[in-house]
Amino acid sequence: MFILGDSSVQPLTTRVFKLNDICTEAYEKNSKVYFQWRGMKEGDKETRFYEKHKAEITAFTEAYKYMTRHLNGHKSIPLDDWRREFATVKNEHASLMAESDKLSQELRSAEAIKRNAETVMGAEQQAQRHKSEIGL
Repeated sequence: MFILGDSSVQPLTTRVFKLNDICTEAYEKNSKVYFQWRGMKEGDKETRFYEKHKAEITAFTEAYKYMTRHLNGHKSIPLDDWRREFATVKNEHASLMAESDKLSQELRSAEAIKRNAETVMGAEQQAQRHKSEIGL
């Protein structure tokens, strides 16, 4: 179970989605369309191609801009480094989510035990009151 307020899971979740969106979704999947469009000569065909594939070209351009802003000292876009980071963060995220699920299950069990104990204690108190009322 995902706990929104968990301070260790939320940043990882954000990072996983960001790396996945940028590296795989936006950059890699749309690079072929972008470079095909850039290789065309200006004219009607190039304009029609751009209009047809505007979403892919825009997604690639935005991903490229993001990655160039975050080169971290590299001269070219470090896709391999980002893929490794994505795999590491994804594994860590999965581990934290599994731990969160386990803790949530333990919490549900503890709450059930508490409710049952309160029920039993309530029944015992009611029996004690009944005994005192009848004078035993």
